[in-house]
Parts: sequence; structure tokens; C-alpha cells
Amino acid sequence: MDQSRLTVTIFGTDYALKADTSYDYIKETAVYLDKKMQEIAQKHADQSDTRIAVLAGLNITDELFKARRQAPGDLEERVSKLAEILQALCED
Repeated sequence: MDQSRLTVTIFGTDYALKADTSYDYIKETAVYLDKKMQEIAQKHADQSDTRIAVLAGLNITDELFKARRQAPGDLEERVSKLAEILQALCED
């Protein structure tokens, strides 16, 4: 895949990026990070940009870990439901 190149603005600073993903994906991730940093800055206006970035990183990491913990349970539940449906179909 070709590398996408673009400039994004995160928390008032421009970053020239390139990645092996689509332009839209890079833009989406940058906008998400910027949004998280803006939310934290509103609550903690007295903090440095670095501290706000770390807090945003921790919040996003928390979201990721929660999603990872939830995903296996969801998958097991889906497989179980599919097994029930298949069993019911086989009994007919």
C-alpha cells in the first residue's frame, strides 16, 4: 500500500504524517486525539500541554483496554447464540 501523507493539527500544533493507512483514517485518529486533548484541557486548564497529552493517552488506553475486555465476551456470546440457532435448525 502506498503511504498516505498529510498534515494534521493536534492541540494547536501541526504534524506532518505519513502512514500505510488511508488519508481518512489518519485524519480520523488525529481528530479523535485532538478532541480528547481539548476535553481534558477544558477540565484542567492549569496543566501543561505535555501533561494533557499524557492524560489523553491514558484515557484512550483505558478505552482500548475496556474494549478488549468486552470483545471476547461478546464473541463468546455470539458464538453461543449461533450454536443455539444451528442446533434448532438441525432439530427441525
